[in-house]
This record gives sequence, structure tokens and C-alpha cells, in this order.
Amino acid sequence: MKDLLLKLLAGTPKSKLDKKELRNAYNLIKAGILKDNEKLKLDGSLIVGIYLQPKVLKKGKKNGGYLQPLGTKGNDFLVPDGDTLNAAHHDLVIAKKLGQKRGRAAAKIIYIAEESNEYLIGYIVYDKRRAVLHDINTAMPVNINTKQKSLKELPENAVVAVDQQSGEVAEILGVLTDPKVDEPIVLSRYHRADLFTADQILEAKSLPKTVDKSLYPDRVDL
Repeated sequence: MKDLLLKLLAGTPKSKLDKKELRNAYNLIKAGILKDNEKLKLDGSLIVGIYLQPKVLKKGKKNGGYLQPLGTKGNDFLVPDGDTLNAAHHDLVIAKKLGQKRGRAAAKIIYIAEESNEYLIGYIVYDKRRAVLHDINTAMPVNINTKQKSLKELPENAVVAVDQQSGEVAEILGVLTDPKVDEPIVLSRYHRADLFTADQILEAKSLPKTVDKSLYPDRVDL
């Protein structure tokens, strides 16, 4: 998707796009972001970039984020609170320039082109008897679809994986105080299995336990 958006920033004929790129381009046309011309090009008021959330949420203050533009040199754009479209940290987004906010160039996210991860990893914090999920990357609270009753069954600092599509808790990974929680966090974030499938185990067992050296005459013993 990133390569397509860079092409659209520069302008590209439809004939130069493959089938997948054309499908994604037509999704942008349906969303009203791209005009359906023979040559496809994003409007000059739009920016393509990576959305970045602040690492620490400042209590009592409005918190937005920043947009790191792609395909152009320049400073990051400020994304004010309320203009993030609920984008997650490192999402690939399209934004519209807003002018100056707080003394710097600002932008409003209008389209999330590609989510950074299939799962959001967070941990539970209790605030006045209310269970709040905080993003493990940014320490910022996030809204999810899981009800309070279910969240309150989890202990303080419980680490969970939330499906980005449904917004619901998909898996309980452990607690922050357990050093072993690092492995399930990484596996869940990148959607990797921690067990081999039955077919993989069967294939491994079908291989001999020793190697016939005569089959590899050019092998060098290092």
C-alpha cells in the first residue's frame, strides 16, 4: 500500500498499476479521496505518512499525535486531538493539511490506509474502580469494545491482545510483572504461532535422523 500511495503522490497512469493496486485505488476513489481520472494523483492538500502517538499521555491536556510524511522532506505535522480518526501508532494514513496549530503545521487524518498490526497489545490499569486499557507502546488509554464487567475480571497490569478490526480482547497474554510475558507479546503482535502444526510435525518426523555424507560430496566442514 505504501508503494501505491507514493505513486499516487507523484501521479501515475492506471495502466501502470497491477490488479491489487487498482483495487486499492478504487477504494480511495469510493472514499472520495482520489478522482477517477486516467492519471491518478492525490490532491496537493493531502499528505501520506505514518501516524505517531506520543509516548506518554499528559493528564488534563488534549493529546493528539504526529504525522511523519512520506515521499517528501520536511518536519512532522501535528495531528490535534479529535483529528486522529482513532488511528493507532505507526498506522499508514492519508491526512489533509490544516494550516498552523500551536505554531506548527497541522493535519487531519481522513483515511487509514494500512493498520500497523493486526493486534493492539495493552495492559489493564484501574482508575477509580474502572478498568482502562493502555497501549503498551505509548502508555495511552485506548477505547475497546469489551465491556467493563469482563475487563474487571482481569488483574491490574494484565496484558491482553485486542483485535484491531473488532476492538475486542482476543487473548490474555499474562501480566507485566512476569518477564516471560515478552515472548507472547511479540508472537501476538506479529501474528506468529508458538506451536508447529500437525503437518509440520509429520514432515519433520519423516526425515532421517542422520545425514548420508556421500549425498553431499561438496559439503565443507566448518
